[in-house]
Amino acid sequence: MEYMIGRVTKHCPEFFEKYMKFHTSVESVSYIESESKFEIVTRNVLTGEKITGEYDKCIWAGGENGRPKMPASMVNMFQAGGFAGRVIHSSDTANFEEDVKGKRVLLIGGGYSAEDLACM
Repeated sequence: MEYMIGRVTKHCPEFFEKYMKFHTSVESVSYIESESKFEIVTRNVLTGEKITGEYDKCIWAGGENGRPKMPASMVNMFQAGGFAGRVIHSSDTANFEEDVKGKRVLLIGGGYSAEDLACM
């Protein structure tokens, strides 16, 4: 934990305040084709407040013990919403920097994969 905190705060001491949201649940994900953006509705589980944001990329970082796990219902939701781009699992990071550099990204997940990708 100390390594990760040191890594993300080395060049940005306010990293957690600026970029992270805790106690948050994803309510819905929609792809807006005309804008090539994802519209994400989140809910603060402590206060119930809902916030809508737009992102260039949406990454599902879920899995168990190194085995990729991507719910078919999530992939179907993207396709039904008109998303024609790549759905990227956290294990598919060959071009990660190219995929996300300079873009607003929503990273869904709380395991080691999500933590590693957040640091990247």
